Formats: sequence, C-alpha cells, structure tokens
Amino acid sequence: MSDEDSQKCMTTAGPAPKASAKYKDSVFRMLFRDLAAAAELYNAFSQEQCTAGDIELITLSNEIFTNFINDLAFLARKRLLVFSEHQSTPNPNLPMRDLMYAGRTYEKYFETRQLSRELYGETLVTFPTPEFIVLYNGQKEMPDISYLSLSSGFEEKNVNQERFGKLELTVPVYNINYTHNKEIMGRSITLTGYSQFVAITREYIAERAKEAAENKEQISREEIIRLAIAKAVKFCKENGILVPFFEKYGSEVINVFSQELTLEDFREISHRAGVKKGRVQGIAKTAVRMLEEGFSIEQIARVTNLPVEKIQKLRADMDTGL
Repeated sequence: MSDEDSQKCMTTAGPAPKASAKYKDSVFRMLFRDLAAAAELYNAFSQEQCTAGDIELITLSNEIFTNFINDLAFLARKRLLVFSEHQSTPNPNLPMRDLMYAGRTYEKYFETRQLSRELYGETLVTFPTPEFIVLYNGQKEMPDISYLSLSSGFEEKNVNQERFGKLELTVPVYNINYTHNKEIMGRSITLTGYSQFVAITREYIAERAKEAAENKEQISREEIIRLAIAKAVKFCKENGILVPFFEKYGSEVINVFSQELTLEDFREISHRAGVKKGRVQGIAKTAVRMLEEGFSIEQIARVTNLPVEKIQKLRADMDTGL
C-alpha cells in the first residue's frame, strides 16, 4: 500500500461480539452485531439519529441460506431492518431471500411478544415497518445504487392483481466498494473501515498470486487468501482501521474471512466449470475439490446445490479410491 493509501485509511471502531459456534458469522455480521455499530449503519442510510439504545438485534440461525450468516436483522425504533451483504456477483434472488428472512423474523417477533394468537383476532395487530438494504462489494462493476424486484421472478407476469391481490418487494442494492457511495460511507466509520479492509485484502491477494505465478511457487489459492488476509489485518492495525476490532478478533477474522473468500472462489469455479465442461460434471469436480480441502458436506451442498446424497457418494468414492 502506498503512503497516500495509508492516509486514506485512518478509521476506528469498537469491538463486536464473537461469532456463533454453530453458525459462523461473516466479518460483516461480527462488526455490526455491536449495537452502536448497528445504529451507526442505520443512521448512515436513513440520516437519522438512532442510538445503541434504539436497536434490538433479532438473531436467526439462517441455516437455510449458508453456513456463514451474512444477513443482519434488527429493530430500530418502529422499523424492522434487514441488511444483506454479499461479496460475489450480484444475486437477482435477493428479494425472495429477504422476503423469506423477513417472514421468519416477524414470526419470531410475534412469538417473543406473545402476539401470535392475536393475529387471528378482530383487532389489528401493528408491527415494525420493514426496510431492506442490500450491500454489495463484489468485484464486478456496479453503480452506486440499483434495484431488484421480487416480481422479476414471477413465472406469470400479467395476472389480474386487482382481483387476486398483489405482492411486490423492491430492494435497493448499494455498492459499498471503496470510493463508491462516498456520502453514505462518510457517515459510518465502521462501514468505511470494512470496505477498506476488503479492498486491501483483495489487493494483497492479487499481489501474492502474481508473485507466486512469477516464481512458480507450489502454493494453494486458499493459502494465498489466508496470507493476504493476515497481511491486511496487520496493515489495518498499523494504520488506524477498525483497530479495537482487529486487535480483539484478528485471528478469528483471518479464519472466518479466509473461508468466506474461499467459498466465493469455489462459487466462481463452479460457475466456470459448469459453463465449460457441462454443468453436472463441472459442479461434481468442484465438490470433489471442496471435499479435498476439508469443507463439510453441508457447506458443499449450499455452494454447489448438489444433493447431500450425491456429495456423500463422491466422498465414499474418494475413500475407496474410485
């Protein structure tokens, strides 16, 4: 990193709770499970003045989506916020994911407040207004803000909605890559620091991969990623980026973020293999590689969409040398 880059990266933030043992929080979730950071995140987009005391986190296991929890839901005053963060290519299915997530969150909301039975009564039950925000920091070029609509996935478009009712969900997608959405990012030190950390990590990954190729080193992509993240964490601590967070959770961040980025790599490998070698054959080869790297059957199923039984057979074939 240049001296000029170092001067750009002078941000700080407070610590966040540890990730769950059963479902691994993403680095994004680790940061913003801190109530003050969550309030700061919401204020950056709403331009309001919520405090940590206005925030109530609503934790979901979220196992239907991924072993890494990238979605963050919390109540801010009379609103339900669902933030979804993703690093890979844009996902057109996020409105449906958000709808499912919100449904489960409302179910928990009514249960914990003993309001579930009231939904069947004659009195209107009020509930927090839903708001959805998707944060994108993938490497494909995207505008500062774009929109995804649930109705884009409807199999039949021209239904008589006056007669049968209407369901729509439009989700804004904000590009949080460094240098994008500067006004919003300027209102959240933590979000800015996170964006910088991701950018620095990717820069180091590219540098280390180029160096390995030039020197013909025998080093795995996974090890390149891990070394780059460790270097990025060190740089951040030395240059005032999320210092308390990295000082307390630096080792955990290296482990978690290396798995996040490795999974992202495998998604890309799976896509390329499916296009070039036939979808089923290519994805099966990706699954075998993931088994070799020690990923669980559940993780592989979520990344590749292969049935668990198919992955179990692949592992059995590996064990018997077939």
